Amino acid sequence: MRSFSKLDRLLLGLLALVLLSLFALAISLPLYGHDIAEHSKSAAIIAQAKDFSVYPLHGYKGVFTQAKHPPTVIGLWVWQYFFYLRDSYDQTLLGKLISPSVALLTCLALIGFAEKRRQTLAILGSIVLLCTPLMYTNVASSHVDINRGATYLGAALWLLLCLRSPSWPLAIMTGLAIGLAARVHLSSLVIGPLLATSYLAIAVFRKGFKWSALKSDVAICSLMALAALAVCGFDYVRMLYIYGKNVVSTEEGFSVVANSGINYRAYVEIVRNIHGIPQKIFNGLLKGFTDIELMGLTYWLALVGVLVLAIRRRFDTQLAVFMLQFLFFLILLALAVLFSFDLLLKNSRYYLMFQPFVAVLACAALEPLYEKNTEI
Repeated sequence: MRSFSKLDRLLLGLLALVLLSLFALAISLPLYGHDIAEHSKSAAIIAQAKDFSVYPLHGYKGVFTQAKHPPTVIGLWVWQYFFYLRDSYDQTLLGKLISPSVALLTCLALIGFAEKRRQTLAILGSIVLLCTPLMYTNVASSHVDINRGATYLGAALWLLLCLRSPSWPLAIMTGLAIGLAARVHLSSLVIGPLLATSYLAIAVFRKGFKWSALKSDVAICSLMALAALAVCGFDYVRMLYIYGKNVVSTEEGFSVVANSGINYRAYVEIVRNIHGIPQKIFNGLLKGFTDIELMGLTYWLALVGVLVLAIRRRFDTQLAVFMLQFLFFLILLALAVLFSFDLLLKNSRYYLMFQPFVAVLACAALEPLYEKNTEI
């Protein structure tokens, strides 16, 4: 039975209040966001058809939709329609509970996997995660972004178990978790390569760059990849067959936005203020640091947290994995600037996929302030 200090109990009470407010807001607010309104309506059409093979719906009975993501989130909404006693495809109450419920599970995962000495860090990290302005408003409005962050975190925690005790069963479970994460959203396809790179980077740090020492680690990563493909491979092959190269784009393959006379891409660049290299750097690459209104101070604190952990030599395997995800995201943003991949730069909600790692690292910056007050 895990015990909690007075400070931990106080923080858990605060976390409970944050979660209660999110549940209350999610239930009471209408589905006003574009993505979630599209997902709920798509799910209603699938539920009425009682046939999941009609997804993706573009062109189905005159439906126009850009939804090309793997159908996991929409699938949850389909199930919520089947829970009603009769066909009620305008009911959304159960669907509204998905995002705050996933937020609750995310916090439980963070706290449950934390070592005793990092228990306070995990609780505080959960609070900071949910109170990040963009995350709070998205969960309250039933957006899907918490699902991406939660499944990414879940896969990272399974990877952590595999790093602590490498074995083929844990490798398979980690791969299944990665595959599930990749089925949530097209952007989640990067999770597998990032976590595999993290595993190998930590293995190299431990054993040195010697093939004889790393063969077992490469085998573990290969097994993860096979397990992940078993879960998500069919969906991506099917989407590639249907859409081809346009599967990763919301700006191509549809006649309106593809019209060269409209110049949709230039319009988006101006509206999102990423129309030049300096703007792409300031409002894209550095958005986590510059857009305080959306991300709070989490990115600045995460940077300080990494420095504090390095100076105090307090890194453990979990925080090393989290730090690598933070670093990889910054590298991805830099590559997006370099190759003008505006899809990543223009959408602030993509940042939320990495926010669980950023939030925990941000709280690590405060660890010297509270670790003396965690006695039971």
